[in-house]
Amino acid sequence: MILLCAIPSIQIHNIVLAVVIILICFIASTQDIASDALAVNLLDDNSRGLGNGIQSAGGLIGQMIGGGVILMLYPYLGWSLSLLSLAAMVLIPLSLVVRFKEPSGYRNNQTAQYKYMFKALKNKATQHLLVVNALLYTSVMVTFAFLMPSLIQNGWGLEKIGLATNIIGPIFGILAALFCGYLIRSKGLTTGLIIVVSLQLMVSICSINLLTTSEFWRFTICIMQLMSFGVTACFVFTSSMNICDQNNGGSTYSLLICIITLTASAVSAVSMNIAQTYGIDNIRYAAIVGTLLAALFSWLGAKKYLVLTEKKLLNPTLFNDHCQLLIFIISSWSL
Repeated sequence: MILLCAIPSIQIHNIVLAVVIILICFIASTQDIASDALAVNLLDDNSRGLGNGIQSAGGLIGQMIGGGVILMLYPYLGWSLSLLSLAAMVLIPLSLVVRFKEPSGYRNNQTAQYKYMFKALKNKATQHLLVVNALLYTSVMVTFAFLMPSLIQNGWGLEKIGLATNIIGPIFGILAALFCGYLIRSKGLTTGLIIVVSLQLMVSICSINLLTTSEFWRFTICIMQLMSFGVTACFVFTSSMNICDQNNGGSTYSLLICIITLTASAVSAVSMNIAQTYGIDNIRYAAIVGTLLAALFSWLGAKKYLVLTEKKLLNPTLFNDHCQLLIFIISSWSL
């Protein structure tokens, strides 16, 4: 499908190009669900923090390469070569997936059904955690949505914005996601939550008070924003995976992440519209409230539903072999 986009004449046919892009997104969603199921099945309770830190880092690597490096090279490569380069990169995880042998015992057709997937939403602990994660993910998405308009208002051009948000920022976001995953593995989800809440609050407060002051603070806020995104994704993925059964093909986990992502995207879109009336800084204050509510609900839930507890294993293992680790990293990156 990406090769179709590389056809030189397709870029002038907007409807055809839009249909192809929709098909690419639809096909990519099946890959997303498959990698989710693989992660749910391969990662034990003690490995999910670091595993999801790797997954979050993989997504940021994809953003850095696809949204940063390729765009920087676009003036030299042109439309067709840029798309051909992206298509070639997809072959990297494909070669690993072809060689990968799924361990036996992970398929369960009895529970990988819609009725079992939605049944999990009736669980009080699942509902509570869903609200917490939706608040956290929405807060980070809202603040990120207003980053580019704010930078443009302060005189930044698209090249500088691309460098800060698609190259430099993701590098720090990758490191933050991996570090958060390591801390979740060694210290637990509560430590991860503290990091997420702290970074989100710092980003919002600094954006309100320091974004207009100097170039240094604008670059710093870009870095902090991507770090916040990385650790938030790591925490949301890990905590959601922790509350799901391993025997339903990852369908419950995919449903939870889908609800969280759709909620965050919808609220971000609405926020962009109402910001014209209420102002960007007031929306950032609302994001601060959302982060604090998530922290409060997490504390209440930890006491009532124990959604932040993890079972510690005597012999934790991350993956069965290096091939599974590479598949997890690069499959996430290719999305």
